[in-house]
Amino acid sequence: MNHIPASSYTVNSNPDIKVPVTVYIKQNGKRVAANTNYYSITGAADLKVNVGVVSADIDPESSFTVEVVAGLLDSNIQLGSFELSSKEWINHK
Repeated sequence: MNHIPASSYTVNSNPDIKVPVTVYIKQNGKRVAANTNYYSITGAADLKVNVGVVSADIDPESSFTVEVVAGLLDSNIQLGSFELSSKEWINHK
């Protein structure tokens, strides 16, 4: 009675999940940039996020905070947050 018959209409019964990952840049107490990319996830895996953010509001002479957030189902999960000083940013480029 609880048996569901196989369907010829089912192409992929376990499709990849599309996960939106947003990178926020905050500086001097306000959000100055945000960028969202979508990644396909097939299961438990490492996620390599590579996002380019361009904003005229970022002051390269001041430190800023980078926050990475993923939307998964009905939740937003913070993947990481770190602060870069202007000296670290200049040396990183």
